[in-house]
Amino acid sequence: MISLRTSDSWTALVVAVTVAPDPAETFTNTATSAYEAMVAFDSWLNDAGRAWSGAVTFGWTWSRDSTTGGALLVLTATGGLFSIDGGAASTLGFAAGGAWATVTGSAALGTIAPIGGVAVRVHMRQLAAGDACGDGVVRPGVPGAAHYRPRVSFVGDSLDTARTAAMLATASNPRIVIVWQKHLDEWRTLALGPVKRSVASTHHYRFDLDVAGEVA
Repeated sequence: MISLRTSDSWTALVVAVTVAPDPAETFTNTATSAYEAMVAFDSWLNDAGRAWSGAVTFGWTWSRDSTTGGALLVLTATGGLFSIDGGAASTLGFAAGGAWATVTGSAALGTIAPIGGVAVRVHMRQLAAGDACGDGVVRPGVPGAAHYRPRVSFVGDSLDTARTAAMLATASNPRIVIVWQKHLDEWRTLALGPVKRSVASTHHYRFDLDVAGEVA
């Protein structure tokens, strides 16, 4: 999954949650990406200050939307059922309703879940090339303070191509992208530069993202 910080109206994400028999409580978002908003929402749901704390816990995951190529967010409660109003419909994709143990939204804003997955490689500090000499090499900096320059790529079909173009058109400035690194089970927040597309096969394309990070 890739989640982009976008220029959409994220202030619209104000959602009331009810876990019976407790009264509704309201979450107000301040993030500008689906991933960061969902992390904040999940943290708020599990905060000790919630009326249902100690009785009901929440967790979330995501899956690919085969219709749009976006990411479907999935919210699950353990220990009880919950209901929400429509405040998360236009951003995270959760429609109003309940009582649920699990709810799956429509494709969240600024997300893509490519059919071929996402590859994040060489996520490590990297120095530029230095000068060689008879005694060795001259390093152009301090390794521990060098920048991260990972390689992020994915292979997608025509649906993913359209989704990527639509997603990038809504990017905020500067462009920041959050990418899930599957093999390490980590989310990486990276500055995003050009996105290059090339032909991978008859019906598939390869996307290479020029990224750097980590960024806040």
